[in-house]
Amino acid sequence: MAALTVFVCITAVLMAWSSYRSDQTLREGLIALDRLSESRRAATAAELHLESILSGDPSSTQGLLIASLARA
Repeated sequence: MAALTVFVCITAVLMAWSSYRSDQTLREGLIALDRLSESRRAATAAELHLESILSGDPSSTQGLLIASLARA
């Protein structure tokens, strides 16, 4: 009976640890995807600023382009 109790306790601890590691891995993956998304957004904004500058739009400046590239 004692061996069964020890087995159940060890199994419960291993399941809890596995769940914790799974959640931690998922969080790390989501953070990386979020950073990638922000970088893509900044690169797209830089591309739009460049197109506006090339077309002669005065609302886009070289400073905005550089700032977008720095965020990317």
